Amino acid sequence: MNVSKANSLSVAVMNQSVVWEPEEGDVMTHMVFGLAVTARGTICAFAEARIYYSDDGAHNLVLKRSIDGGLSWEPVIFIERSVDGECWANPTAITDRVTGKLFVFYALNNRNVTTRMYYKVSTDDGLTWSDRVEVTDLVQGQDLYDWTLFLPGPGHGIQLRDGRLVLPYWGRKSFSLPSEERDYGNGVIYSMILGSRGRPEESCPWIAC
Repeated sequence: MNVSKANSLSVAVMNQSVVWEPEEGDVMTHMVFGLAVTARGTICAFAEARIYYSDDGAHNLVLKRSIDGGLSWEPVIFIERSVDGECWANPTAITDRVTGKLFVFYALNNRNVTTRMYYKVSTDDGLTWSDRVEVTDLVQGQDLYDWTLFLPGPGHGIQLRDGRLVLPYWGRKSFSLPSEERDYGNGVIYSMILGSRGRPEESCPWIAC
């Protein structure tokens, strides 16, 4: 190793901060986290706020923002609220650095048997969100295995150099079946390319495979 070169290297400092305290918000736990950094540098942390602990119990979907690199976190923002026991699940975000928009995909879980998949869009770094847009038919149209349950992520999507947005999802058959018969698998949702640069808008078609 070149000592002079090694001595000139800066050492990164890692700081830790707590996003959600245990039982914060009068829920049992926060799980299935997602993370995205907006084009302006705002860190957005997403989670299931599980009113009941089970995977198919009542869950809110929540977000916290940090504008100081994760040193502190703003109050919680609700993506979806469980009003009548709805199980909102698997928030998976993706940033479009061309348009500055922030997308979050998620699912409505029906007793671990079926799901509906949706997304919302924010144009102000997660402060406010559009109405939900359903894309269940999109993933069902590519289903070769008779899956009934589709969940985005977990985690986050990516943006390719050509501007295309790519988001993973996974699927399976009903949880009531033995595990060896559920046919677990994965796929991706990606945005179309419009013009010479990828500019996925709310009206821009998405493709699943």
